[in-house]
Amino acid sequence: MENKHNDPTVIILICIVLLLTIAFCLRIIIKNDAPVPVAAPQQKSFPLSETDAAVSAINAVSNAKITRLSKDCISANIDSRNKDVIIFQIREVHSHICGGDSNVAPLITTVDVNVTNGEIRTTTFTY
Repeated sequence: MENKHNDPTVIILICIVLLLTIAFCLRIIIKNDAPVPVAAPQQKSFPLSETDAAVSAINAVSNAKITRLSKDCISANIDSRNKDVIIFQIREVHSHICGGDSNVAPLITTVDVNVTNGEIRTTTFTY
């Protein structure tokens, strides 16, 4: 009696079926492992107000991890402004909550916020 399992054609077909099954399973795993957005991104309306521009500057500095301080312990003060761009000085806030000498506010970085399109620039990063 012949053993059909030793036939090279059958072995090749079994290998192809196994590879296709593995590829299909990996595709499902990878597809299901994709990150799921927690919330839809908020749409910003342009031009940004000074307040929205300051919040964007603080968020960008925090997200870029330029400082370890929490957002509550940094401030955005307008350094200069033209029609399209507000330049903020990002400074440490020293208080009883954040610590430090309340008579000083060390400069962390400067941030340019383009209020017409939301682009954020600094010498440290572009966001």
